[in-house]
Amino acid sequence: TLPKDFDVREKWPKCAALVSEALDQGECGSCWAVAPAKVMADRLCIATNGAVASHLSAMQLLSCGKLENGTFDAGSTYSGSCDGGFPNEAYEKARTSGIVSGGLFGDDKTCMPYAFAPCQHPCNPNHVAQCPTTCRNKNVNLSSQRYEVTSLVTCGTNDFNCMALELFYHGPVSSYVGDVFDEFYKYKSGVYSLSKDVAARGENHGGHVMEVIGWGTTESGTRYWKVYNSWLNWGDQGYGKIAVG
Repeated sequence: TLPKDFDVREKWPKCAALVSEALDQGECGSCWAVAPAKVMADRLCIATNGAVASHLSAMQLLSCGKLENGTFDAGSTYSGSCDGGFPNEAYEKARTSGIVSGGLFGDDKTCMPYAFAPCQHPCNPNHVAQCPTTCRNKNVNLSSQRYEVTSLVTCGTNDFNCMALELFYHGPVSSYVGDVFDEFYKYKSGVYSLSKDVAARGENHGGHVMEVIGWGTTESGTRYWKVYNSWLNWGDQGYGKIAVG
């Protein structure tokens, strides 16, 4: 039986710091790559009992093609761009080519850190993602910091049990949270739920993908997901709660 409240940071405390460090996508519509990269990094940490606690490269998923002969193909084999993409293709890219280490913006220790600075969302996707083809840090060996994904699991729409079981046994998951509106950008605390009054929602800004790290239940019985957003000016440094459903 699943508990009423669960948080991966409590079950796997050696990885709590990494899970809690959100990445801001900046002026790039890259949530489809940022959330999967974060999920894979956190799960790698969990699978290694904290031995590997490093961010993985959203930049690789965002801008690079297949890995061939020690370099990444920067041609036309993208799965998306700063104008959006599909998380399932980001995971598939990591499964077929592996995924390298990649820190936050400004990091100089990993292979392929994120290239775009944080911004105050909503931001315009003004950037074009260009693949570095090799590690930016020349002291990092591409093969030594490349990790492989062995399997993928997909849950159906609104399948709470499927997502909860994955979270409970394996760690964070990513989820499409639907279209986001002006009211969503204003969220700071509590449990967010889409307004029933259509006019109160404001402008529709399109779909969004986030990392889910647990769930909970309010005193009134409302179930919610614990999430990390790739906007640091949202919620509590990216952390928040969204009603299930």
